[in-house]
This record gives sequence, C-alpha cells and structure tokens, in this order.
Amino acid sequence: MAVIMRGKLFYETGQLKYEGEYKMGASGAIPNGRGISYYPDGQRHFDGIFNDWSIDIGVEYYPNGQIKFEGIFNKRPRAYIGPRYYASGVLYRDDGSKWFIGTFNVLKRGPIESPVVKFPDCFYDGIEYTENGQLIFHVPSDFINYVY
Repeated sequence: MAVIMRGKLFYETGQLKYEGEYKMGASGAIPNGRGISYYPDGQRHFDGIFNDWSIDIGVEYYPNGQIKFEGIFNKRPRAYIGPRYYASGVLYRDDGSKWFIGTFNVLKRGPIESPVVKFPDCFYDGIEYTENGQLIFHVPSDFINYVY
C-alpha cells in the first residue's frame, strides 16, 4: 500500500506544478488525493481529487482563470492511456457563462477508438445554455422511446 504524503511539486523552471496529496511511484511523486495543479504560468489548472496525475472529481480552469468545468471526470481503467474527459457536471464558456449542465457522451473515433469530446456534439442528457440565452434540452434518444 502506497504511503500518501502532502507537499508541493515543481516544474523544471521552479514554478509550482502541484500542491496537495501525493504518493511515491517508480518515476517519483505522483498526485494522488486532494490537490491543486497549476499551468506553467502559475494559474490554477485543476482543483480536486487526483488519481495518478488524473483528476476524478473537481474543477478545471481555463488559462485565463475562469472556471471551465465543475463535476466528475471519466473513471479510467488502470491500463487506459488517453485524455480525461467530462462525465457529468457544469461546463462554462471562457467568459464565465454557463454552457451546459448534465452528462456528456463521448464520441469514439479513430482506429483505436480513442475518446473524442467535441462540444456541443457530446452534450447528452441535460440543459444547454446558448450564448443568446435560449435553453436547449438534451434528452437521450432511448429515453424518448420510453415516454408515452
């Protein structure tokens, strides 16, 4: 069982990269537990619960400091190598306005079926807020078949 420690990790430039709980792995310290990661310029990137450098639940920020997403990220299998994507939560535009609240559908593309997240195509079950204030309700197509 890995021992969880608390501390700071830095980029090679000396800039803070991560602050919070981590464990030691073969390649050094690995964020694991509650923490905050930072962009190389010092702005927050993720704030939440990490699992081997990947965030499971929390907040993602745009480089401008605005909140990008609050919620749950995909649960990846141990052997999974690929991008993190949103499972459910609130997505914001870079100006801070709400864009979507709900669950996300990941598109599978390419020869290895790697996940692709494309907005608004991946909005699955929830409410989309258009830039002019209209609401678009996204309902799974299989749900419609069960409504009488």
